[in-house]
Amino acid sequence: MKALKMLNIDSYLVKNDSVGAPIFPDNIVGSISHTDDYCGVALARRSNYKSIGLDIERIGKLDLKMKKIISSEEEFNCASHLLNADRTILVGLIFSSKECFYKLQHTMTRQWLGFKAVEFSVLSGNIFKIKLKQGINDTFYAGRSFLGQYLITETHLFTGMVFQHST
Repeated sequence: MKALKMLNIDSYLVKNDSVGAPIFPDNIVGSISHTDDYCGVALARRSNYKSIGLDIERIGKLDLKMKKIISSEEEFNCASHLLNADRTILVGLIFSSKECFYKLQHTMTRQWLGFKAVEFSVLSGNIFKIKLKQGINDTFYAGRSFLGQYLITETHLFTGMVFQHST
């Protein structure tokens, strides 16, 4: 993997664990995401970050039927008031932001959360916030919020989050 070579790690084959999460070298944290036509990898040294979340979604992949599964009406309405975006893009952004957070926390907790276990909101400057409605442990407790960034292009949605050691 080219991204590992950029961190001076040669000849390491990234495999998946029993639930499909990538297994990186012990000194590396990372996240992988892909669509039918795009693949992205975010890596860092474990000495710099505890975890990374990355998600990529193709715009239009998720339809409005998913809205009730992944978000509350309030989450969706708040996002639509703040972003001048197509409704299907908003569904994609909510999904991608929550998926990004799940990847971030799963690396550390090995716990699965439902979409309604967290609350999504949009802040200014392409920043989103995920707030835990359900606690997992002392680090990921109910009420705790995490910030991430998003990018919307003509064809894809990108979301990313990092968990720093001091967090």
